[in-house]
Amino acid sequence: MASEASGEDLSRQLEEADSFLKRHQGELATLEGVEHASLDFGFNCRIGTGPEGNEIVVQGEQLMPSLLKRCGDLGISIKLSLYPASNEKTANSSEQDMGLDAG
Repeated sequence: MASEASGEDLSRQLEEADSFLKRHQGELATLEGVEHASLDFGFNCRIGTGPEGNEIVVQGEQLMPSLLKRCGDLGISIKLSLYPASNEKTANSSEQDMGLDAG
């Protein structure tokens, strides 16, 4: 695992993975017998009602050039796995939409 960050903190996942690749680039470049390597970044969907009650209609994420270059140089693919909002967050948003208080 290249990062311990949660799906709520994709930017930290990316930074930690980039640091991991930088630290271990020499070792990773000399691995033999590996047919396919990938990094999978799982992150949470924020579309819907935000924490301050604001409406989030678009979610965009950005990968830093250093991470893309290191992965490209090492032949490592990048996978982005978007997960739905947690049930609690979804339930709270639905209840707020109906004028209900979840607390």
